[in-house]
Amino acid sequence: TQGGMDFLVQTAGEYKNVEEIKDTLITVKGGKVVRLSDIANVYDGYQDVTESATYNGKPIVYLRIQKQSGGNTVEVANKIKERLPQIEAELPDGVKLEILRDSSKMISNSIDSVIESAVSGAILAVIVLFIFLRDIKSTLIVACSMPVSIAITFLFMYLGGQTLNMMTLSGLVLGIGMLVDNSIVILENIFKYREKGSKVIVAAELGAKEMVTAIMASTLTTICVFVPTLMFSSKLEVMGVMMNALAFTIVISLVSSILVAAMLVPVLSSKYFPVESKLEKQLPPKLKAIDDAMERFFDWLGEAYKSGLKFVLHHRAVTIVVVVLMLIVSCLGIKKIGFEFAPQQEADAVTLEFKLPLGTTYEVTRDFAEQIKMIVEKEVRGYEGIMVKAGGSSSMLGSSESNYGEIMIRLPDWDLRIDRENDVKEKLRKHFDEFPNAKSIYSITFL
Repeated sequence: TQGGMDFLVQTAGEYKNVEEIKDTLITVKGGKVVRLSDIANVYDGYQDVTESATYNGKPIVYLRIQKQSGGNTVEVANKIKERLPQIEAELPDGVKLEILRDSSKMISNSIDSVIESAVSGAILAVIVLFIFLRDIKSTLIVACSMPVSIAITFLFMYLGGQTLNMMTLSGLVLGIGMLVDNSIVILENIFKYREKGSKVIVAAELGAKEMVTAIMASTLTTICVFVPTLMFSSKLEVMGVMMNALAFTIVISLVSSILVAAMLVPVLSSKYFPVESKLEKQLPPKLKAIDDAMERFFDWLGEAYKSGLKFVLHHRAVTIVVVVLMLIVSCLGIKKIGFEFAPQQEADAVTLEFKLPLGTTYEVTRDFAEQIKMIVEKEVRGYEGIMVKAGGSSSMLGSSESNYGEIMIRLPDWDLRIDRENDVKEKLRKHFDEFPNAKSIYSITFL
Protein backbone atom coordinates (compact mmCIF):
# COMPACT_ATOMS: atom_id res chain seq x y z
CA THR A 1 0.00 0.00 0.00
CA GLN A 2 1.49 3.33 -1.06
CA GLY A 3 -0.11 6.74 -1.44
CA GLY A 4 -3.65 5.46 -1.13
CA MET A 5 -3.08 2.77 -3.76
CA ASP A 6 -2.75 -1.01 -3.44
CA PHE A 7 -0.14 -2.78 -5.57
CA LEU A 8 -0.21 -6.53 -5.93
CA VAL A 9 3.25 -8.20 -5.89
CA GLN A 10 3.48 -11.90 -6.53
CA THR A 11 6.39 -14.34 -6.42
CA ALA A 12 6.68 -18.06 -6.98
CA GLY A 13 7.51 -20.22 -3.95
CA GLU A 14 6.15 -22.28 -1.09
CA TYR A 15 6.61 -21.49 2.61
CA LYS A 16 6.21 -23.58 5.72
CA ASN A 17 6.30 -20.78 8.31
CA VAL A 18 6.55 -17.02 8.78
CA GLU A 19 10.34 -17.14 9.30
CA GLU A 20 10.87 -18.49 5.81
CA ILE A 21 8.75 -15.63 4.43
CA LYS A 22 10.88 -13.11 6.36
CA ASP A 23 14.06 -14.61 4.86
CA THR A 24 12.80 -14.28 1.28
CA LEU A 25 15.57 -12.76 -0.84
CA ILE A 26 14.53 -9.51 -2.51
CA THR A 27 17.82 -8.36 -4.08
CA VAL A 28 21.58 -8.11 -3.58
CA LYS A 29 22.81 -4.52 -3.66
CA GLY A 30 26.44 -3.49 -3.15
CA GLY A 31 27.25 -6.92 -1.83
CA LYS A 32 24.51 -6.57 0.78
CA VAL A 33 21.60 -9.03 0.82
CA VAL A 34 18.15 -7.39 1.12
CA ARG A 35 15.51 -9.65 2.51
CA LEU A 36 11.75 -9.13 2.85
CA SER A 37 12.05 -8.55 6.61
CA ASP A 38 14.36 -5.57 5.89
CA ILE A 39 11.70 -3.64 3.99
CA ALA A 40 8.41 -4.92 5.43
CA ASN A 41 6.76 -6.07 8.62
CA VAL A 42 6.03 -9.76 8.22
CA TYR A 43 3.71 -11.32 10.78
CA ASP A 44 0.96 -13.90 11.16
CA GLY A 45 -2.26 -11.98 11.88
CA TYR A 46 -5.73 -11.14 10.69
CA GLN A 47 -6.30 -9.97 7.15
CA ASP A 48 -6.76 -6.22 6.77
CA VAL A 49 -10.32 -5.01 6.32
CA THR A 50 -10.99 -4.76 2.57
CA GLU A 51 -14.76 -4.34 2.56
CA SER A 52 -17.56 -3.17 4.82
CA ALA A 53 -21.25 -2.33 4.76
CA THR A 54 -23.45 -0.15 6.94
CA TYR A 55 -27.17 0.52 7.08
CA ASN A 56 -28.27 3.83 8.60
CA GLY A 57 -24.79 4.10 10.11
CA LYS A 58 -24.81 0.66 11.77
CA PRO A 59 -22.40 -2.07 10.61
CA ILE A 60 -24.04 -4.99 8.83
CA VAL A 61 -23.17 -8.23 7.07
CA TYR A 62 -24.63 -7.73 3.62
CA LEU A 63 -25.64 -10.89 1.74
CA ARG A 64 -26.81 -10.85 -1.86
CA ILE A 65 -28.67 -14.02 -2.84
CA GLN A 66 -29.19 -14.64 -6.54
CA LYS A 67 -31.24 -17.42 -8.09
CA GLN A 68 -29.75 -19.89 -10.53
CA SER A 69 -30.30 -19.40 -14.23
CA GLY A 70 -33.78 -20.63 -15.11
CA GLY A 71 -34.94 -20.56 -11.49
CA ASN A 72 -38.17 -19.00 -10.28
CA THR A 73 -37.46 -15.70 -8.51
CA VAL A 74 -40.65 -15.67 -6.45
CA GLU A 75 -40.30 -19.30 -5.41
CA VAL A 76 -36.67 -18.82 -4.33
CA ALA A 77 -37.54 -15.67 -2.37
CA ASN A 78 -40.47 -17.34 -0.61
CA LYS A 79 -38.33 -20.31 0.46
CA ILE A 80 -35.67 -17.95 1.81
CA LYS A 81 -38.27 -16.00 3.78
CA GLU A 82 -39.57 -19.26 5.28
CA ARG A 83 -36.08 -20.06 6.58
CA LEU A 84 -35.30 -16.61 7.99
CA PRO A 85 -37.00 -17.11 11.41
CA GLN A 86 -35.09 -20.37 11.91
CA ILE A 87 -31.78 -18.74 10.96
CA GLU A 88 -32.42 -15.66 13.09
CA ALA A 89 -33.11 -17.84 16.14
CA GLU A 90 -29.57 -19.24 15.84
CA LEU A 91 -27.87 -15.82 15.63
CA PRO A 92 -26.10 -14.20 18.63
CA ASP A 93 -27.98 -11.75 20.82
CA GLY A 94 -28.33 -8.31 19.29
CA VAL A 95 -28.06 -9.57 15.72
CA LYS A 96 -31.18 -9.57 13.55
CA LEU A 97 -32.01 -10.26 9.92
CA GLU A 98 -33.64 -7.66 7.70
CA ILE A 99 -34.49 -7.76 4.00
CA LEU A 100 -33.13 -4.61 2.39
CA ARG A 101 -34.01 -5.42 -1.19
CA ASP A 102 -36.44 -7.99 -2.58
CA SER A 103 -36.79 -8.24 -6.37
CA SER A 104 -39.60 -10.79 -6.01
CA LYS A 105 -41.80 -8.11 -4.41
CA MET A 106 -42.07 -6.23 -7.70
CA ILE A 107 -42.88 -9.45 -9.56
CA SER A 108 -45.55 -10.48 -7.05
CA ASN A 109 -47.12 -7.01 -7.02
CA SER A 110 -47.16 -6.89 -10.81
CA ILE A 111 -48.71 -10.34 -11.09
CA ASP A 112 -51.30 -9.47 -8.43
CA SER A 113 -52.17 -6.33 -10.39
CA VAL A 114 -52.54 -8.30 -13.61
CA ILE A 115 -54.72 -10.92 -11.89
CA GLU A 116 -56.82 -8.15 -10.36
CA SER A 117 -57.19 -6.57 -13.79
CA ALA A 118 -58.18 -9.91 -15.30
CA VAL A 119 -60.82 -10.55 -12.63
CA SER A 120 -62.16 -7.00 -12.90
CA GLY A 121 -62.25 -7.30 -16.69
CA ALA A 122 -64.14 -10.58 -16.49
CA ILE A 123 -66.69 -9.11 -14.06
CA LEU A 124 -67.19 -6.04 -16.25
CA ALA A 125 -67.56 -8.28 -19.30
CA VAL A 126 -70.34 -10.23 -17.55
CA ILE A 127 -72.07 -6.99 -16.52
CA VAL A 128 -71.95 -5.65 -20.08
CA LEU A 129 -73.27 -8.98 -21.36
CA PHE A 130 -76.19 -8.84 -18.94
CA ILE A 131 -77.05 -5.27 -20.01
CA PHE A 132 -77.20 -6.27 -23.66
CA LEU A 133 -78.66 -9.78 -23.29
CA ARG A 134 -81.02 -8.86 -20.43
CA ASP A 135 -81.29 -12.51 -19.48
CA ILE A 136 -79.75 -14.34 -16.52
CA LYS A 137 -79.50 -17.71 -18.26
CA SER A 138 -77.84 -16.33 -21.38
CA THR A 139 -75.40 -14.35 -19.26
CA LEU A 140 -74.51 -17.43 -17.21
CA ILE A 141 -73.89 -19.47 -20.36
CA VAL A 142 -71.43 -16.92 -21.73
CA ALA A 143 -69.90 -16.34 -18.28
CA CYS A 144 -69.21 -20.08 -17.94
CA SER A 145 -67.28 -20.04 -21.21
CA MET A 146 -64.60 -17.75 -19.76
CA PRO A 147 -63.27 -19.89 -16.87
CA VAL A 148 -63.47 -23.05 -18.99
CA SER A 149 -61.45 -21.42 -21.78
CA ILE A 150 -58.92 -20.14 -19.24
CA ALA A 151 -58.64 -23.61 -17.63
CA ILE A 152 -57.93 -25.18 -21.04
CA THR A 153 -55.34 -22.46 -21.66
CA PHE A 154 -53.63 -23.27 -18.34
CA LEU A 155 -53.48 -26.93 -19.34
CA PHE A 156 -51.69 -26.19 -22.62
CA MET A 157 -49.43 -23.66 -20.89
CA TYR A 158 -48.33 -26.41 -18.52
CA LEU A 159 -47.77 -28.84 -21.38
CA GLY A 160 -45.87 -26.15 -23.30
CA GLY A 161 -43.55 -25.39 -20.37
CA GLN A 162 -44.96 -21.89 -19.75
CA THR A 163 -45.33 -20.35 -16.30
CA LEU A 164 -47.67 -17.73 -14.87
CA ASN A 165 -45.70 -14.54 -15.38
CA MET A 166 -46.23 -10.97 -16.52
CA MET A 167 -46.34 -11.84 -20.22
CA THR A 168 -48.59 -14.93 -20.04
CA LEU A 169 -51.01 -13.21 -17.65
CA SER A 170 -51.05 -10.14 -19.90
CA GLY A 171 -51.93 -12.46 -22.76
CA LEU A 172 -54.85 -13.79 -20.72
CA VAL A 173 -56.01 -10.25 -19.93
CA LEU A 174 -55.95 -9.40 -23.63
CA GLY A 175 -57.72 -12.63 -24.49
CA ILE A 176 -60.49 -12.46 -21.87
CA GLY A 177 -62.51 -9.95 -23.86
CA MET A 178 -62.19 -12.08 -26.99
CA LEU A 179 -63.01 -15.34 -25.21
CA VAL A 180 -66.69 -14.47 -25.01
CA ASP A 181 -67.06 -13.22 -28.60
CA ASN A 182 -67.48 -16.66 -30.14
CA SER A 183 -69.85 -17.79 -27.41
CA ILE A 184 -72.02 -14.68 -27.90
CA VAL A 185 -72.26 -15.28 -31.66
CA ILE A 186 -73.30 -18.92 -31.16
CA LEU A 187 -75.76 -18.03 -28.37
CA GLU A 188 -77.35 -15.23 -30.42
CA ASN A 189 -77.93 -17.58 -33.33
CA ILE A 190 -79.45 -20.21 -31.02
CA PHE A 191 -81.74 -17.49 -29.61
CA LYS A 192 -82.90 -16.57 -33.12
CA TYR A 193 -83.95 -20.17 -33.78
CA ARG A 194 -85.81 -20.18 -30.48
CA GLU A 195 -87.60 -16.99 -31.55
CA LYS A 196 -88.69 -18.79 -34.73
CA GLY A 197 -90.31 -21.51 -32.60
CA SER A 198 -87.63 -24.25 -32.79
CA LYS A 199 -87.28 -26.72 -29.92
CA VAL A 200 -84.43 -26.20 -27.47
CA ILE A 201 -82.19 -29.05 -28.70
CA VAL A 202 -82.92 -28.36 -32.38
CA ALA A 203 -82.19 -24.65 -31.92
CA ALA A 204 -78.90 -25.42 -30.14
CA GLU A 205 -77.81 -27.85 -32.85
CA LEU A 206 -78.76 -25.68 -35.82
CA GLY A 207 -77.60 -22.43 -34.24
CA ALA A 208 -74.15 -23.77 -33.42
CA LYS A 209 -73.67 -25.67 -36.68
CA GLU A 210 -74.57 -22.63 -38.75
CA MET A 211 -72.02 -20.33 -37.09
CA VAL A 212 -69.01 -22.62 -36.54
CA THR A 213 -67.39 -21.71 -39.85
CA ALA A 214 -67.93 -17.98 -39.22
CA ILE A 215 -66.39 -17.95 -35.71
CA MET A 216 -63.45 -20.08 -36.89
CA ALA A 217 -62.71 -17.66 -39.73
CA SER A 218 -63.06 -14.65 -37.42
CA THR A 219 -60.84 -16.11 -34.68
CA LEU A 220 -58.17 -17.42 -37.05
CA THR A 221 -57.70 -13.93 -38.50
CA THR A 222 -56.77 -12.77 -35.01
CA ILE A 223 -54.54 -15.79 -34.38
CA CYS A 224 -52.67 -15.17 -37.65
CA VAL A 225 -51.43 -11.86 -36.26
CA PHE A 226 -49.58 -13.64 -33.45
CA VAL A 227 -48.37 -16.74 -35.29
CA PRO A 228 -45.43 -14.91 -36.98
CA THR A 229 -44.25 -13.83 -33.52
CA LEU A 230 -44.08 -17.47 -32.47
CA MET A 231 -42.35 -18.48 -35.70
CA PHE A 232 -39.66 -15.78 -35.61
CA SER A 233 -39.23 -15.35 -31.85
CA SER A 234 -35.63 -16.62 -32.06
CA LYS A 235 -34.72 -13.64 -34.26
CA LEU A 236 -36.27 -11.06 -31.93
CA GLU A 237 -33.73 -11.68 -29.12
CA VAL A 238 -35.00 -10.60 -25.67
CA MET A 239 -38.22 -9.18 -27.06
CA GLY A 240 -38.81 -12.51 -28.83
CA VAL A 241 -38.61 -14.39 -25.53
CA MET A 242 -41.13 -12.03 -23.95
CA MET A 243 -43.50 -11.88 -26.93
CA ASN A 244 -43.34 -15.65 -27.38
CA ALA A 245 -45.09 -16.20 -24.02
CA LEU A 246 -47.63 -13.46 -24.76
CA ALA A 247 -48.46 -14.74 -28.24
CA PHE A 248 -48.58 -18.37 -27.08
CA THR A 249 -51.13 -17.56 -24.37
CA ILE A 250 -53.35 -15.50 -26.68
CA VAL A 251 -53.31 -18.13 -29.45
CA ILE A 252 -54.16 -20.99 -27.07
CA SER A 253 -56.91 -19.00 -25.32
CA LEU A 254 -58.54 -18.09 -28.65
CA VAL A 255 -58.40 -21.68 -29.90
CA SER A 256 -59.95 -22.75 -26.59
CA SER A 257 -62.74 -20.20 -27.05
CA ILE A 258 -63.64 -21.82 -30.40
CA LEU A 259 -63.90 -25.25 -28.79
CA VAL A 260 -65.96 -23.94 -25.87
CA ALA A 261 -68.31 -21.93 -28.11
CA ALA A 262 -68.87 -24.83 -30.53
CA MET A 263 -69.25 -27.59 -27.91
CA LEU A 264 -70.06 -26.24 -24.46
CA VAL A 265 -72.44 -23.38 -25.30
CA PRO A 266 -74.93 -25.58 -27.22
CA VAL A 267 -74.99 -28.06 -24.31
CA LEU A 268 -75.55 -25.36 -21.69
CA SER A 269 -78.19 -23.55 -23.76
CA SER A 270 -80.20 -26.73 -24.38
CA LYS A 271 -79.74 -28.77 -21.20
CA TYR A 272 -78.74 -26.77 -18.12
CA PHE A 273 -79.75 -23.17 -18.95
CA PRO A 274 -82.42 -23.54 -21.68
CA VAL A 275 -82.67 -20.40 -23.78
CA GLU A 276 -86.16 -18.93 -23.73
CA SER A 277 -87.79 -16.77 -26.37
CA LYS A 278 -89.34 -13.42 -25.49
CA LEU A 279 -92.81 -14.96 -25.43
CA GLU A 280 -91.71 -17.63 -22.94
CA LYS A 281 -90.09 -15.19 -20.50
CA GLN A 282 -92.36 -14.12 -17.69
CA LEU A 283 -91.03 -11.10 -15.79
CA PRO A 284 -92.49 -9.22 -12.81
CA PRO A 285 -94.10 -5.89 -13.75
CA LYS A 286 -91.19 -3.74 -12.51
CA LEU A 287 -88.53 -5.84 -14.26
CA LYS A 288 -90.66 -5.99 -17.40
CA ALA A 289 -90.87 -2.18 -17.45
CA ILE A 290 -87.06 -1.95 -17.23
CA ASP A 291 -86.70 -4.66 -19.90
CA ASP A 292 -89.08 -2.83 -22.21
CA ALA A 293 -87.21 0.43 -21.71
CA MET A 294 -83.93 -1.28 -22.59
CA GLU A 295 -85.59 -2.87 -25.61
CA ARG A 296 -86.73 0.55 -26.85
CA PHE A 297 -83.21 1.95 -26.32
CA PHE A 298 -81.58 -0.82 -28.34
CA ASP A 299 -84.22 -0.44 -31.05
CA TRP A 300 -83.37 3.26 -31.23
CA LEU A 301 -79.66 2.42 -31.32
CA GLY A 302 -80.29 0.00 -34.19
CA GLU A 303 -82.21 2.62 -36.14
CA ALA A 304 -79.47 5.20 -35.51
CA TYR A 305 -76.87 2.76 -36.83
CA LYS A 306 -79.09 2.03 -39.82
CA SER A 307 -79.33 5.75 -40.62
CA GLY A 308 -75.57 6.17 -40.26
CA LEU A 309 -74.95 3.20 -42.52
CA LYS A 310 -77.27 4.64 -45.18
CA PHE A 311 -75.38 7.96 -45.05
CA VAL A 312 -72.04 6.22 -45.51
CA LEU A 313 -73.30 4.11 -48.42
CA HIS A 314 -74.72 7.19 -50.15
CA HIS A 315 -71.47 9.17 -49.65
CA ARG A 316 -68.91 6.51 -50.46
CA ALA A 317 -66.30 8.88 -51.91
CA VAL A 318 -66.35 11.12 -48.84
CA THR A 319 -66.12 8.09 -46.55
CA ILE A 320 -63.08 6.68 -48.37
CA VAL A 321 -61.32 10.07 -48.36
CA VAL A 322 -61.92 10.51 -44.62
CA VAL A 323 -60.65 6.99 -43.85
CA VAL A 324 -57.53 7.47 -46.01
CA LEU A 325 -56.78 10.81 -44.32
CA MET A 326 -57.15 9.21 -40.89
CA LEU A 327 -54.76 6.46 -41.97
CA ILE A 328 -52.16 8.99 -43.18
CA VAL A 329 -52.42 11.10 -40.01
CA SER A 330 -52.08 7.96 -37.89
CA CYS A 331 -48.95 6.86 -39.76
CA LEU A 332 -47.40 10.32 -39.41
CA GLY A 333 -48.05 10.23 -35.68
CA ILE A 334 -46.04 7.03 -35.16
CA LYS A 335 -42.74 8.93 -34.92
CA LYS A 336 -44.16 11.38 -32.39
CA ILE A 337 -45.46 8.56 -30.22
CA GLY A 338 -41.92 7.20 -29.85
CA PHE A 339 -40.52 3.75 -29.11
CA GLU A 340 -39.15 2.14 -25.97
CA PHE A 341 -38.39 -1.39 -24.82
CA ALA A 342 -40.64 -1.27 -21.75
CA PRO A 343 -42.63 1.42 -19.93
CA GLN A 344 -40.97 3.13 -16.97
CA GLN A 345 -41.88 1.82 -13.53
CA GLU A 346 -41.40 3.29 -10.08
CA ALA A 347 -38.90 1.35 -7.98
CA ASP A 348 -38.74 0.64 -4.25
CA ALA A 349 -35.04 1.54 -4.07
CA VAL A 350 -32.38 3.43 -5.97
CA THR A 351 -28.89 1.95 -6.09
CA LEU A 352 -25.82 3.92 -7.12
CA GLU A 353 -22.65 1.99 -7.91
CA PHE A 354 -19.20 3.45 -8.53
CA LYS A 355 -15.67 2.33 -9.31
CA LEU A 356 -12.56 4.30 -8.44
CA PRO A 357 -9.22 3.82 -10.26
CA LEU A 358 -7.90 0.27 -10.09
CA GLY A 359 -5.85 -0.31 -6.96
CA THR A 360 -7.62 2.31 -4.82
CA THR A 361 -7.49 1.19 -1.20
CA TYR A 362 -10.52 0.23 0.81
CA GLU A 363 -10.13 3.27 3.09
CA VAL A 364 -10.27 5.71 0.17
CA THR A 365 -13.28 3.90 -1.30
CA ARG A 366 -15.06 3.99 2.06
CA ASP A 367 -14.45 7.75 2.43
CA PHE A 368 -15.75 8.29 -1.10
CA ALA A 369 -18.92 6.35 -0.30
CA GLU A 370 -19.43 8.35 2.88
CA GLN A 371 -19.25 11.60 0.88
CA ILE A 372 -22.07 10.38 -1.36
CA LYS A 373 -24.03 9.29 1.69
CA MET A 374 -23.76 12.81 3.13
CA ILE A 375 -25.18 14.21 -0.12
CA VAL A 376 -28.10 11.77 0.09
CA GLU A 377 -28.80 12.69 3.71
CA LYS A 378 -28.70 16.39 2.85
CA GLU A 379 -30.79 16.45 -0.33
CA VAL A 380 -33.04 13.38 -0.55
CA ARG A 381 -36.31 13.72 1.37
CA GLY A 382 -38.37 10.95 2.90
CA TYR A 383 -36.03 8.00 2.38
CA GLU A 384 -36.43 4.93 4.60
CA GLY A 385 -32.78 3.94 4.94
CA ILE A 386 -29.32 4.14 3.35
CA MET A 387 -27.04 1.17 2.84
CA VAL A 388 -23.37 2.00 2.20
CA LYS A 389 -21.03 -0.67 0.87
CA ALA A 390 -17.30 -0.18 0.27
CA GLY A 391 -15.13 -2.83 -1.33
CA GLY A 392 -16.26 -6.36 -2.05
CA SER A 393 -17.93 -7.57 -5.22
CA SER A 394 -20.05 -5.62 -7.64
CA SER A 395 -23.47 -6.91 -8.65
CA MET A 396 -22.51 -6.46 -12.31
CA LEU A 397 -18.99 -7.93 -12.36
CA GLY A 398 -19.07 -10.36 -9.44
CA SER A 399 -15.32 -9.99 -8.69
CA SER A 400 -14.03 -8.69 -5.35
CA GLU A 401 -12.46 -5.24 -5.68
CA SER A 402 -11.40 -2.67 -3.09
CA ASN A 403 -12.16 0.17 -5.53
CA TYR A 404 -15.85 -0.74 -5.85
CA GLY A 405 -18.62 0.90 -3.83
CA GLU A 406 -22.39 0.89 -3.64
CA ILE A 407 -25.04 3.19 -2.14
CA MET A 408 -28.63 1.96 -1.85
CA ILE A 409 -31.43 4.37 -0.90
CA ARG A 410 -34.57 2.56 0.26
CA LEU A 411 -37.80 4.39 -0.46
CA PRO A 412 -40.99 4.04 1.63
CA ASP A 413 -44.34 2.87 0.32
CA TRP A 414 -45.76 4.80 -2.60
CA ASP A 415 -48.28 6.86 -0.61
CA LEU A 416 -45.61 7.93 1.92
CA ARG A 417 -42.96 9.07 -0.56
CA ILE A 418 -41.80 12.66 -0.82
CA ASP A 419 -38.98 12.25 -3.35
CA ARG A 420 -39.71 9.59 -5.96
CA GLU A 421 -37.23 7.42 -7.80
CA ASN A 422 -36.57 9.88 -10.64
CA ASP A 423 -36.24 12.77 -8.16
CA VAL A 424 -33.54 10.88 -6.26
CA LYS A 425 -31.68 10.04 -9.47
CA GLU A 426 -31.68 13.65 -10.68
CA LYS A 427 -30.42 14.92 -7.33
CA LEU A 428 -27.53 12.44 -7.36
CA ARG A 429 -26.60 13.00 -11.02
CA LYS A 430 -26.04 16.72 -10.35
CA HIS A 431 -23.08 15.80 -8.12
CA PHE A 432 -21.37 13.29 -10.42
CA ASP A 433 -19.01 15.95 -11.80
CA GLU A 434 -17.83 16.71 -8.28
CA PHE A 435 -15.96 13.40 -8.20
CA PRO A 436 -13.40 13.51 -11.05
CA ASN A 437 -11.38 10.71 -9.46
CA ALA A 438 -14.17 8.21 -10.07
CA LYS A 439 -13.28 5.98 -12.98
CA SER A 440 -16.96 5.22 -13.55
CA ILE A 441 -20.07 6.15 -11.63
CA TYR A 442 -23.48 4.94 -12.67
CA SER A 443 -26.97 4.69 -11.26
CA ILE A 444 -28.87 1.44 -11.35
CA THR A 445 -32.38 0.87 -10.11
CA PHE A 446 -33.28 -2.34 -8.30
CA LEU A 447 -37.02 -2.96 -8.01
